[in-house]
Amino acid sequence: MVGLGYVGLPLALAFGVTLGSVASPIGNPQNLLIGQTLHLSFALYRMTAAVPVVLGLVVTWGIIAAQARGRWTRRAGSLPAVEAESPAPVPLDVWQSTKGLAVAAALFAAFIFAPWPRDLMALAGAGLLLTSRRLAAERNELRIVDDQTGSPTWSRAIADGTVRVLERCWGGTRPDLDGAGGLYHMTASGSTTWCGFARAILKQTGRTDVKVKGIPTIDYPTPATRPARSVLNNAKFRRSFGFTLPSWRDQLHACLASEDGGS
Repeated sequence: MVGLGYVGLPLALAFGVTLGSVASPIGNPQNLLIGQTLHLSFALYRMTAAVPVVLGLVVTWGIIAAQARGRWTRRAGSLPAVEAESPAPVPLDVWQSTKGLAVAAALFAAFIFAPWPRDLMALAGAGLLLTSRRLAAERNELRIVDDQTGSPTWSRAIADGTVRVLERCWGGTRPDLDGAGGLYHMTASGSTTWCGFARAILKQTGRTDVKVKGIPTIDYPTPATRPARSVLNNAKFRRSFGFTLPSWRDQLHACLASEDGGS
């Protein structure tokens, strides 16, 4: 079993994602600008980027190997028993997945064959995916499901929580956590329905002109079946790491403050 620990794995993941995006002209928005400015075709860009990508892989391997020296493997029986938890099934949202894949496929084909500016095509694809949000903002009444309960969690809260876990394990303040692998749930405290979440958003943003009407799931049919309750149990995470994420209301307040330019 590879024993990269709490530092090696995130480093490998971060370097791998970055190098992978550099290798393709559609890996990052700036890659499109570079290819357009230098008049590089799709194939020529990949050939040009191959050299720094390969060098980056070699350097990445050296960093990870040095960081995990002496800890590549663990003896059988040295790992602690993992407390099993049954994760809640995650249904596939066929509509959203199909829409995203269709836009991505159309952009991919247009980047290769169409003579149009790539930056404009990328903006058009993003605008298409955000159309639903714009339409919702223009409506005076929103009909939102009110019998599906969950714990809305901000991605930044997850990132901050991950940093706290790494600091405790990497910094040596919790040596007892060495090798504490397994499945953990890290979500916001508390729960609400989609309708309750929408009402909280509108209330905090001052959108008193928009009314929210709660509807049952049966009135909003979707190709994929949605669970009535998707609240995850964070007890194991709290016992192991000594903290939980803020409530979903506090996270919503922080998220909206950030969007308005706050810290």
